Amino acid sequence: MDELQRAIDVSLAGASPLTRRVYANDRWSAAAAQAFVNRVMAATIATVRSNGTPHAAVVLTACLRGTVIFTATTGSVLLRNLARQPAISMTVTDRDHDLTIHGEAERLGKAADLADLVMELGGLSRRGYFLPSTWDGYLYQVRIDRIFLSA
Repeated sequence: MDELQRAIDVSLAGASPLTRRVYANDRWSAAAAQAFVNRVMAATIATVRSNGTPHAAVVLTACLRGTVIFTATTGSVLLRNLARQPAISMTVTDRDHDLTIHGEAERLGKAADLADLVMELGGLSRRGYFLPSTWDGYLYQVRIDRIFLSA
């Protein structure tokens, strides 16, 4: 959680005056950010296609011990884009809050080979599971460069 808190603090300190003004009043802790991600458990990931056009995909997302983790389905455009260029922007939103992350996606492996992690992520979900049992894909973690959160 310390690394997530550091990313929150550094992002706000290095933000433009307007961004600081918008986000400073709603200063979140790492614990609050993690709880928000785990309540929503979905995010939009933006990447760039090989021809330079943008691509956005809705993914399952969780935050475990301050590390943001998301899914990428086998054969998807998202997976191809991440293999070529791991830079991402991610948003997690609900009707009252938003969280934006800019960073780099790092592949953890095939979900089927990470059963203990998938079970742990499932424990964070209100449904009691993180992934449908037949889902085929990969899990990624995010190395956060910048993160902004508001209420």
